[in-house]
Amino acid sequence: MRYLYCFFILFCFNSKSFAQKQNAVKSETKEIESGRITKQFTNGKLTSFTVDMAAVNYGNTLFFTKEDNIINIKDGQKPDALIRIYLKDKRYTTDLQYQNKELMYVESIDLDLNNLPPNSIISSQYKDGKAESIISRANPEDTSGLDKVLKLFWRMDKKTNLTDIDSIFNALADDFSQEDALLKIYYGRYAEKFEPLPVAYLNTDNTGKIKKGIVWTETSGQNGKYNIYSNGKVIKSANQNLTDFQKTIMNYMEK
Repeated sequence: MRYLYCFFILFCFNSKSFAQKQNAVKSETKEIESGRITKQFTNGKLTSFTVDMAAVNYGNTLFFTKEDNIINIKDGQKPDALIRIYLKDKRYTTDLQYQNKELMYVESIDLDLNNLPPNSIISSQYKDGKAESIISRANPEDTSGLDKVLKLFWRMDKKTNLTDIDSIFNALADDFSQEDALLKIYYGRYAEKFEPLPVAYLNTDNTGKIKKGIVWTETSGQNGKYNIYSNGKVIKSANQNLTDFQKTIMNYMEK
């Protein structure tokens, strides 16, 4: 009788523990335009999420996971492509790898025209009332067939204001929970409405000095001044507001 009683107590304890473990893992699904997002939580902490896209939006699935302080993003239709997000010296950094080769690299920086990284391509965009800057590089590999992956890489909001991986991961999940999340990534004209305004494109030499490029600097509100560089010298300067500068920088980039 004592044996049966002990067995009963042990069974109840294990059953309760199992139930607690089961309750610690849960998922949440939300329908969005042209798809849905499913989030996985363990002990209340977001561990992964998937974004399923309806057939009208390529019938694909995006997989977001977090491991060893790196966010990994996979496209179900392109298993050899991998987008990674991580922190480098506490700065937002992301790259795109294809078949274990780096195709794209982006790293957030502070734009100080007197202290720029050497041998770099630097671009800036006006976002949330201020300029955010990155250095980037691209390897001349064949990217045919990767257009949807490239859209995802470039159009995902880069969380340059966040300094820990968990916050970035949660912010990405929040972004993809928005009703128009997929439209902002994959639907051209709609997506373009949300793209930040470009304010700089610069090339530096091996000492960090500007070789060529264009940069707009805000003076007050959205009024400012732009400089165009060539062979390390300013060849043109003018006062211009941010809206009018968009035509100036587009004309420069098209030359």
